[in-house]
Amino acid sequence: MKTMPHRLFKALMAGALITASTFTYASNSNACQGPKPGAMAAYQTMAMQANDGVCLQLFSWKATQSPPRGVVVIVHGLRDHSLRYDDFSRELSEHGFAVFAQDLRGHAHSGGRRQRFNSMAQMVSDVDLAVNEAKKEYPGVPAFVYGHSLGGLITTEYALAHANKLDGVILSGAALQRPHSVSGIQVGLARIIASIAPGANVVAVDDSEFSRDKDVMASLADDPLISHQKLPAASAVATINGMADVQKKMGQITMPILVLYGTGDKVNPPEGSQTLYSAVSSRDKALKAYDGAYHDILHDPQRAHVTADVIAWLSKHAPSQQVAAINGTASDATEN
Repeated sequence: MKTMPHRLFKALMAGALITASTFTYASNSNACQGPKPGAMAAYQTMAMQANDGVCLQLFSWKATQSPPRGVVVIVHGLRDHSLRYDDFSRELSEHGFAVFAQDLRGHAHSGGRRQRFNSMAQMVSDVDLAVNEAKKEYPGVPAFVYGHSLGGLITTEYALAHANKLDGVILSGAALQRPHSVSGIQVGLARIIASIAPGANVVAVDDSEFSRDKDVMASLADDPLISHQKLPAASAVATINGMADVQKKMGQITMPILVLYGTGDKVNPPEGSQTLYSAVSSRDKALKAYDGAYHDILHDPQRAHVTADVIAWLSKHAPSQQVAAINGTASDATEN
């Protein structure tokens, strides 16, 4: 009974150490990798420096009205990056909202080892740079954060740490509960490996059912900005720790919140979103489920419906007559 687990552990450790020793890509530099927008690009770019020196690439879209009704900071997930939200950002812009989106460290144009992060506190600190820049450029207008998947977990942690900076948050397919396919034994092994070889790529991420749109899935597979490596052990442990932390603190959230998920999401259990919705202390909260939609609801066939719902919620919480008012514009009415 003891032989197989021991052999399995030795094999996993050997694989982890080999992977860690051979994981040397030019993209692991701390420097940003561009891009330079073309003449037709709707966005602007800005490089920011994290506390540990990693360059973080920030993108911004101006609102079609000045001043804007509000500003939205987008936090993407794994197998994802900011420019995948270009169409969404343009639509927000057309409805009077300025938009900022930051490539997470280790993703797309930002620096750092691919998909590598050490803690939710580190990710919250990175996002804070983007939020501060958004509020600096557009002072006095309502500020929101939209987080998808891993970005939803980061956004929830951000709402707990910096509630005073936001007028509301929107979560999409948020990673709030350990996937059913991940066992406690696997988590334990990941913790052991992370303590010895934190950069070892040992945790597989199944993105085969992110969307029902075949073109989206083909684009995801071919996108040179997306790493399809296994997730580093340190990142996996940081994510699991973040989920546990959020589950303990959900009740502390009091700001307006919109929680979105697809009923066909096989990546992040919808139960995590449902539990958070029930647990938060917000008087102003809404939960919207999209029947049959997969994980990446903004890139699923129901994307137009999702976008319309997000814009309607933002418009309610940033009415145009209040653009000159100070923060605190959120309604006290509960939305069901």
